[in-house]
Amino acid sequence: MLTKLSLGCEQLIGLFLFATDNYCLAPFNIKPFEIRMIETALNIKTIKAKIYNSSFLGLFCAGNSKKLLISDVITADELQDLKNQLKTIEIGLFKSKNNIIGNLVIVNDNGLVIDSSLEKAEIQTIEKFFEMTALVLFPKKDILLGSEIVATNKVCFVSRNFNKDERARIEKHLKVPVFEVSVNFGQTALHSGIVANSSGLVVGNQTSAPELTTLYQIEQNYK
Repeated sequence: MLTKLSLGCEQLIGLFLFATDNYCLAPFNIKPFEIRMIETALNIKTIKAKIYNSSFLGLFCAGNSKKLLISDVITADELQDLKNQLKTIEIGLFKSKNNIIGNLVIVNDNGLVIDSSLEKAEIQTIEKFFEMTALVLFPKKDILLGSEIVATNKVCFVSRNFNKDERARIEKHLKVPVFEVSVNFGQTALHSGIVANSSGLVVGNQTSAPELTTLYQIEQNYK
């Protein structure tokens, strides 16, 4: 299912939400009707959380249906609250000066793609946690890899800033078809405008009709 959503007046929903096939993390100030829209579109339960006393859950998380890696800026109480609610999910902490892990790491149940800006030891730490060998990509200048990719266990969306060879490598590594799209009226920052899992998509409220048509057709073809 495909749904348009803004959180309050904010269309950059991916900064505040983090979804897998099993759950969606959402900020405490989310409204009941927003929760209903998310849960209907993605067919999962919404869990309220905060990280670093903030609502930017999408920036500080990377994960798949089995594991969740969180920036170590999370407080002990916030972490324990998540563990209490995600009892079947293995949760790990990631320590780095680049703490916006959501913009640096893309992972589904099949594969792992990491931004080359991370140090070798950090990449190895992530590989060990997810038990996968990563594809390390060198994005264009001033682009964070994960900010322009959204991957599920069925499809992967990338921005126009990835060339044909890069798209092919991502497709081979994540083992899902890759599609070039935009969101929120031409934005390439897909991670901030699309929240997705194998059941559906939630996109920012400024997503145009042509963008919605493209996303809907892809979603319908790969249910």
